[in-house]
Amino acid sequence: MARCLNPHGKHDNPSGTVCCQYCDFLVQGAQIGIYEIMDFIGAGSYGYVYKVREPNPLSRILALKVLRRDQFNARAQASFFQEARRIATMQHPNILPIYNFGQISANQQPYFVMEYAPQTINDLFRRPDGSRRLVFAEELVPYIQQTADALRYVHENGLVHQDVKPGNLLIGRNGQILLADFGTAYYLGMQTHASLGEITGTAAYMPPEQWQGAPRRDSDQYALAICCYEFLSGRPPFVYRQLEDIWNAHMKEPPPSPQQWNPRIPVEVSAVLMRALSKDYRQRYPSITEFADQYTQAVNIASQRYVCQICGQQNRTGARRCTFCGAEYDNRYCQYCDAQVRFGQRCCSNCGRLTLPSAKLLSSPLIGITIRQGRYTINRLLKQTEETGIMTAVATDAQTNQRVVLKRWECTDEPLSQRAKDVAYYDHATDPLAKLRHPLLPHVLDRFAEGRYYYAVFNYIDSESLSERNTKLLRPCQNPRYWVISIACSIF
Repeated sequence: MARCLNPHGKHDNPSGTVCCQYCDFLVQGAQIGIYEIMDFIGAGSYGYVYKVREPNPLSRILALKVLRRDQFNARAQASFFQEARRIATMQHPNILPIYNFGQISANQQPYFVMEYAPQTINDLFRRPDGSRRLVFAEELVPYIQQTADALRYVHENGLVHQDVKPGNLLIGRNGQILLADFGTAYYLGMQTHASLGEITGTAAYMPPEQWQGAPRRDSDQYALAICCYEFLSGRPPFVYRQLEDIWNAHMKEPPPSPQQWNPRIPVEVSAVLMRALSKDYRQRYPSITEFADQYTQAVNIASQRYVCQICGQQNRTGARRCTFCGAEYDNRYCQYCDAQVRFGQRCCSNCGRLTLPSAKLLSSPLIGITIRQGRYTINRLLKQTEETGIMTAVATDAQTNQRVVLKRWECTDEPLSQRAKDVAYYDHATDPLAKLRHPLLPHVLDRFAEGRYYYAVFNYIDSESLSERNTKLLRPCQNPRYWVISIACSIF
């Protein structure tokens, strides 16, 4: 007896059987041409992929992709062989090569044989327990460059891949990227998918023009940018369960900044990704290689901020302290006049105010990010509590060009019903503050939810707190009236 390789439950079949009599899977140990079926790897766009062994003298381990029976028709068969021919004619070190193709003699199912690459790019960034971890921006540089070069070659050959996603970025024997799965590739200049009623791809990575059935070379740039976004922030920009909601998000919703999910992402890198995720393809980078080059340049610029000034060692972008000597980065600026302050200096030599904020707050990756569709830009952090997730920062309002104070609370991301309850709770909690109008109290200017956070915006009061003044003077405050005003100004 021989058992099939159905991952959901193996069936017994008579010896010598190639295709299972009860399901759509091949039987372990069966011979397909000269290849011996060893194990099931996974499913592609419209086929199953198996691990196979080539006979002596080479005895190579390869991968065999076979068309599913439910897709077995003349048109699907033609598309399947077309994919094989497309890849076979492409000679590029970062495209998965094809070695052979044919048909199973038992039922005429088409197949092709390609290089065995069991790992995807996802497998490179896992913790010891197997869970995915967030990726540092510089770790992605070689893989983005290789993927972009492969896509450049594809585009020069008149094709759009249409299904760029982490699962199709395989890792070769030498650790290089191998772009796979050309089953949904689209020839430029052909009749559009919209007229044919065929919109293909993976919903989470599809740009607006692909949803409309008119893919372009820029569509692959959009998809690659989402891959980068997902690796850096831990999730794609749009996460919905219903296909209609995903479609609406890609067509109409502006993507949230990746720094909202991972504030340690450099602002330069975030800006590159946000441009590549533009709804209008004309606002993206002119080519896939320019996107990769701009990403690399952004990482190089950001990495300059993470050279330790104590030991001179280069640290990863987003690091909070030097991994070599443990020192925090000395990048201090006065929180009132933005003048540079020397290490250990108690008061700003420009305005004379006390420089209390730590270097950790002033070098936070949150500095420079924009929220509310670019209206507010964070200039510096005043306070951040990791236990509660509450953050207070000074920002610039682009509409008024005035400084404001942002206060941020964390909301539940999923499910959506719980997130709505959290937003309603913070709306209710800040209602009393929004109604207050007093010259010695901060005014609530704006309230909104964005990403996984709820924000309240207050007018900026250019003054010191009572604690700062007492610490600066190194003696108790002697003026009771000043005491009362200070308490009123710093009540929130």
